[in-house]
Amino acid sequence: MGIETGVVLGGKYRLDARLGAGGMGTVWRARDEMLARDVAVKTLQPATESGPGADYEAAVRRFRREARAAGVLDSAHVVPVHDLGTFREPGAPPVPYLVMQLVTGQSLAERLAEESPLAVSLTARVGAQVCQALTAAHAAGVVHRDIKPSNIMLSDGGPAKVVDFGIAKFVADITGNAVTEPDGPAIGSVHYMSPERFRGGEPVTACDLYGLGCVLYEMLTGSPPFTGDTGVEIMQAHFTRAPRAVRSTRPGVPAELDKLVAELLAKTPDARPTAAEAGLILQRLAQELAAATGGHARHTVPPPAPKWRLPRQRWIRAGLVAGAGAAAVALVAGLVHGLGDDQDDKPAGGGAARVIAVVGDFNGEGKPGAKSAYHSVRLALRQAKDLEVPVKVVKHDDSGTADGAERVARRLVDDDRVVAVIGPVGDPGSELMEKASKTYAQAGVVLINPWQQQTGDLGATTYQLMGNQQTKLDATVALLERLHGADLVKGVQYLSDGTDTGTQEMGRYFGATVKSGFPSTSSIDADELAANVRAAMRNDYNVVYYTGNQAMFRKVDTELTKAGFRGLRLTDDASLDGEYQVKSRWLATRDYCSWNDRFDTDYEDAYGDTASLGGVEAYDAAVVVLTALRETPARADHADVRQSMTRTIGELSPKGQCHPDLRFGRDGYLLNPITFLDLYETGDSTNSEIGDISDAEATDQAEKLLK
Repeated sequence: MGIETGVVLGGKYRLDARLGAGGMGTVWRARDEMLARDVAVKTLQPATESGPGADYEAAVRRFRREARAAGVLDSAHVVPVHDLGTFREPGAPPVPYLVMQLVTGQSLAERLAEESPLAVSLTARVGAQVCQALTAAHAAGVVHRDIKPSNIMLSDGGPAKVVDFGIAKFVADITGNAVTEPDGPAIGSVHYMSPERFRGGEPVTACDLYGLGCVLYEMLTGSPPFTGDTGVEIMQAHFTRAPRAVRSTRPGVPAELDKLVAELLAKTPDARPTAAEAGLILQRLAQELAAATGGHARHTVPPPAPKWRLPRQRWIRAGLVAGAGAAAVALVAGLVHGLGDDQDDKPAGGGAARVIAVVGDFNGEGKPGAKSAYHSVRLALRQAKDLEVPVKVVKHDDSGTADGAERVARRLVDDDRVVAVIGPVGDPGSELMEKASKTYAQAGVVLINPWQQQTGDLGATTYQLMGNQQTKLDATVALLERLHGADLVKGVQYLSDGTDTGTQEMGRYFGATVKSGFPSTSSIDADELAANVRAAMRNDYNVVYYTGNQAMFRKVDTELTKAGFRGLRLTDDASLDGEYQVKSRWLATRDYCSWNDRFDTDYEDAYGDTASLGGVEAYDAAVVVLTALRETPARADHADVRQSMTRTIGELSPKGQCHPDLRFGRDGYLLNPITFLDLYETGDSTNSEIGDISDAEATDQAEKLLK
């Protein structure tokens, strides 16, 4: 049948009408049947297996990170991407598709085809609104990559909106169509690409400003700043030619606007204004022009002030600084922040005044995770500001054993330059650090565990970058109480795997919900699973919560499906098997970040690889250490530094990438940890790209199942 009107994608997006088509795919008006809303769906024409789009799964992973970052941008001028999927049909190549907010109106490209040049007041107003979108994106570390008229929507009766945030690279990967083809005819984006983009470097925020300059130039003059018969001609013009001044073509354009467009089209990125700076100028001009003509400037709220000036740092990270200057930057980074070659577990030399030790299974099965955590700590140090003393990061292998961890601990406490330890990293067991943590505590060395919860009698200087056992219970009970308040919960059946641990955990949840006042029963008899499921359905209970091992989870999922249970299924992510594909929809609690868009992008920029699970938590652990170091006098001796660190960490409120609040309670756990609710659709596994959802979304999904 193929992609045509009436087809339902992903089980919920019904294609109603074709809105347009191009070389890379087709845009459809569609209906989201689950949420009862109209959306836009873009189906992409994938490249052949030998083409640039062959690595589809890698492109999907990169897209999810970028689109998720763009999806939370706080701007009325951004059109977010809601979803991504793949339409598969026997005998046909898979067709990827994107689901976006539906905007009624026309693109700026369509408007320019009807009327060109455009009014100066409209140009200033649209330009200011695009700057608002870019300011929000750049503050979140998101680069659009492809600012051009067709990606700017002029909505009916509303503000201008920028579309395709975070997907330009994905579209190029999947379709095999780069944004430009220098050796062939000029296509689309080549007219709006900055000189540095043609060199193949990683795009930075200044690239978006150059694209905006090209768009404003075309709105004011009726033509892009550079034209030609081929992509090569236009590319060379971007590198070598200065555009004619706007006022030479259109004398009535305000001199300040002419100057701004020229600055946006500067050949070097650092000569261009930021989105916030350009937005302020365009905003003021739009208001002045509206007042002069007796009109009203609509949707012209001044753009927010930037959180930081990003470009210069990103140029260095992306390798866009060449020659002696780059060498000097690399030399300083290597000497001061320990960013040269990987450090081993030899004594920290080079005159480092402070040492952060990263301890983990660097030579065993946990090596990938340990290496990623180590690099994440180095990344945090690289991005640190206002450190008054040199700091070095050193890794130590503990063989993934408790004895190895204790052996490393004894060695580290004797090195008085070590001010904090981050570990264990890799794939640690839950009882790895009990003995070692006491060794650190006796020497007054802070130990921060970023990843798997450590149990046992831990030392007093041990902090765990997660919530305590109560955290996920509270999140689950809060969800059930919200549903119960809406009269949706008829009863909860708790199931465990029959083990002591599973039974104890189930008892905690059962006791908490009994206090909430809705009917609940529990069962620990794993051999009577089918009977327990049937009993729950006879009692008209419409919620099942399972806690226990992964093997029993498969049986629970199978029995619920076999019995036709149509209510809400809840579990902890630890119960889910990485390979098993669930037979029906589940909601699962999780207390770690499976990804973080800004961190993952920075990590890839720095190391050319994807961070493993636990990487962003290791980054946050380093943020805690570095924040405490800033509060320590630079001239303090090593004993005083350790004492200051142990006293200060519990008093600070740093903000991390995964956890926005890195304050610790007296129990050594985070005071306000983040808990995620993951939605697992039929066929998903924990190896799938599962996205966390908000409380409101979780409640909405649960309500749909319970109704």
